[in-house]
Amino acid sequence: SRKLEAYSIPLDSLDSNIEIKVEKVDKAVIAVSLARTMMALGNDGLEEPYIEYALANAPDSASALAAGGVSLSRQGRFPEALPLLKKALTVAPTDPNVVIDMARFWLDRAKSNEASPGEREKWVKKAQYYFVRAWKLDDARPEVYTLYGQTFLDHGDRPEKAVEMLQEAASLLPS
Repeated sequence: SRKLEAYSIPLDSLDSNIEIKVEKVDKAVIAVSLARTMMALGNDGLEEPYIEYALANAPDSASALAAGGVSLSRQGRFPEALPLLKKALTVAPTDPNVVIDMARFWLDRAKSNEASPGEREKWVKKAQYYFVRAWKLDDARPEVYTLYGQTFLDHGDRPEKAVEMLQEAASLLPS
């Protein structure tokens, strides 16, 4: 049994003379962050106990549901992942992170060995739909442009559109 606690201190408060107010961060939020970190580092499978913890303690948390869906999707368990991602979207339809996770789900599914050519085309179009939706929610995220552009390069045979998206993504990066 692990003890899971953390505190959040706003970074800008470290440079000021104001009193720092320490607030406890919800443990489910910490667990989702740890799960996402494990996945980002390529430590597939190590995220599972954190996701289980988050879902057990915050079953209606969009971020926990989406992280669970991403984890299952990365394992190729698409039929199990989709209900979690759909529920996450129902809980937080305007959260760009959740929308991006759904877009990545469809893109991963399109790239999978289970996809027939017809399914691949349909799933890429779904991924594109969710990337556009995420862009409309937050147009300052380079990963949306990059991944959206990737759909045209890998599946759409439109390299000019892919280049346009990559150029836009590059313009959003810090210099």
